[in-house]
Amino acid sequence: MDNVYLISVEDCCTNYNIEIEFINALESHGLLTPTLQKEHRYINHDHLHELEKFITMYYEMDINMEGMEVITRLLDEMKTLREEMRILKNRLYL
Repeated sequence: MDNVYLISVEDCCTNYNIEIEFINALESHGLLTPTLQKEHRYINHDHLHELEKFITMYYEMDINMEGMEVITRLLDEMKTLREEMRILKNRLYL
């Protein structure tokens, strides 16, 4: 069974020097899904890279939540298309 490492939302906010409202906004826009355990919210260690990406977009690049939604959706679509293209190329070579 895989070990799941969770970090409290409060600890993330302290370590990254961000507001809890930012995490709430990411959650309400469907960009981040914290885990709820015993009435506390946690972020999976595996999702910290995504959180860091959103922090960079929002605080350093001044991209709003709606822009981050669009960017995330387009990046996901590109990833899917690349995978489909890889599969089709493999079929071609067979």
